[in-house]
Amino acid sequence: MILSKFILPLFLVMCFAQWFVTGRMVFQHEDVLKTGTAFSFKTAPIDPNDPFRGKYVYLNYDFTEVVADSIQLWHQGDKVFVTIKKNNEGFAIPDKIHKEAPVSEINYVLATINYVSNDGSKKMGILYPFDRFYVEEFVAPMAETVYVESQIDSTNTSFALVKIKKGQAVIEDVFINDTSIIQIVKERMNKEVINK
Repeated sequence: MILSKFILPLFLVMCFAQWFVTGRMVFQHEDVLKTGTAFSFKTAPIDPNDPFRGKYVYLNYDFTEVVADSIQLWHQGDKVFVTIKKNNEGFAIPDKIHKEAPVSEINYVLATINYVSNDGSKKMGILYPFDRFYVEEFVAPMAETVYVESQIDSTNTSFALVKIKKGQAVIEDVFINDTSIIQIVKERMNKEVINK
């Protein structure tokens, strides 16, 4: 009898906790999209045999190296905070690396050290946490084709538009020559329907 008095309240608390955590994650994601700073991360060629995994396109990035004051503090696999700035072409590049979240900056991401050079250059490779661009299931196969084709043609410039705010990062879109990959896919799908 006493146990039954606690079951319903405990169940309600558990339900509330699940809804709260999920709601908070969605709110943070949307907040970054609305109020985060937009950066264009230039993408790099990928293995054309494996760009698509499920409902997302896998992205590699061109500018993933950062020079540290000293590399003795850093090890492969370390979680680090990387401040981001724009280069002369307007693309995002890593600026500085920190062990703690920078207090005076809002344009930083939590990343992982991919490698630490041992050639005296003090360079480290960074793995960004945003390497997957999720798309709707019916768009996915065509998005894969469009992205692979863009990577094969070296005259194309492709980049991911990523919103960043205090360690959080969300991919807003992927562009090929300043045109959204989703728009390119929809135009191709419309042409296929017309040609049928």
